[in-house]
Amino acid sequence: MDSTHALMALLAGDVVVRAGYGLCADASRRSGVDLRRQWTLWVQETVGAAAREGALAEGVCARDAASAVVASTVGLEVLGAGERDWVASHTLTRFWALMLPRLAAAGTLDALLPQGSAAGPAEGVPLPPETT
Repeated sequence: MDSTHALMALLAGDVVVRAGYGLCADASRRSGVDLRRQWTLWVQETVGAAAREGALAEGVCARDAASAVVASTVGLEVLGAGERDWVASHTLTRFWALMLPRLAAAGTLDALLPQGSAAGPAEGVPLPPETT
């Protein structure tokens, strides 16, 4: 959750990040870094690790959970290009409030905050390189 909040904050406040993600959607530009693909791979790896640790709710398929998170965050990013409210923290918080009870194992749910934690993004989240 922290990483999705960090990503949305970057999309809301950093024109370079927005442009980078926007270029990923341009079919004529298929060279260079594909930020959406990196995000997808990172989410798949992170959800897979959660599944191995027993942190997913019973019956939740890691692949399906990762697909839902990626599709939702990329959808928010695309919609946010036209209307900033889609990448606002409160929008993502509402998404997580809806999804967490369905995704997280009962024993882990109480420790998860839909609005994210003060700890910030998880290690290894694929954020774009800083510009100089």
